[in-house]
Amino acid sequence: MKKSILLLTSLCVFAFVFLAACFGGGGASFKDTAAAGNAALKELAQDNNGCVDNNPETHFCDTRDNKKYKIVKIGDQTWMARNLNYNAEGSYCYDNEPKKCNIYGRLYNWETAMAVCPEGWHLPSNAEWDSLLSFVDNSYGSISKGQTKMSKEASRYLKAKFAWAATGTTDAYGSMALGTDDYGFMALPGGGGGFNNAGNASFTGNGLAGLWWAASEHDAQNAYYCGITGTTGTSQYEGVALPKDARDVAICGMPILKIGLLSVRCIQD
Repeated sequence: MKKSILLLTSLCVFAFVFLAACFGGGGASFKDTAAAGNAALKELAQDNNGCVDNNPETHFCDTRDNKKYKIVKIGDQTWMARNLNYNAEGSYCYDNEPKKCNIYGRLYNWETAMAVCPEGWHLPSNAEWDSLLSFVDNSYGSISKGQTKMSKEASRYLKAKFAWAATGTTDAYGSMALGTDDYGFMALPGGGGGFNNAGNASFTGNGLAGLWWAASEHDAQNAYYCGITGTTGTSQYEGVALPKDARDVAICGMPILKIGLLSVRCIQD
């Protein structure tokens, strides 16, 4: 399959059919909606400027480029609490803007994602993503179809308190798209990308959705991913009823073309 395929269409329709960004005018601009956003941005800036005074109990230093990542233990797993921002060959910043990388991390194809985590860390499998969401929401998987599982609670508890575009009306949680970040995971809406017919990288969904690779393969051309949305969408996915309010849904175990460009979250070996 050639990279000249309009992969962006696949990303929107096949991967996240209820992502409004694919159908309604592109990604949202970054919005600092709370004091938590200011604090997090300041910390992200410090982490991108080196490993001076690094505390290994709270942060991991990637000696390949001297960037620092906050770490968080959730259940029996230890995760990076940031999207990876290692400049591997073939990786991209959203809209090719370096400042987006400093907030949302870089976007990688699956082959690169499989090898990009630093020593002692790896790309999480479907099972490891499932373990995370099951710990956060013990009803995770009650809405499912095959490998695909969904959770509204996990979306709310893992999302950052800033950066998510607030669209639509106030939901049952008393806010719009922002999360509570109860576990310090700080899921950010980095969006995703693909390649247009000219072979150039194109992007969608920043501010509206976070999309992260899983190490598990679907077939020779597709691999699985886990995503979180903060926007209003349709009430069904392939005949499976979504939560009554389709905002703020975490959905894992969906396949997408390996040449797509998604975020990476590393988990400790």
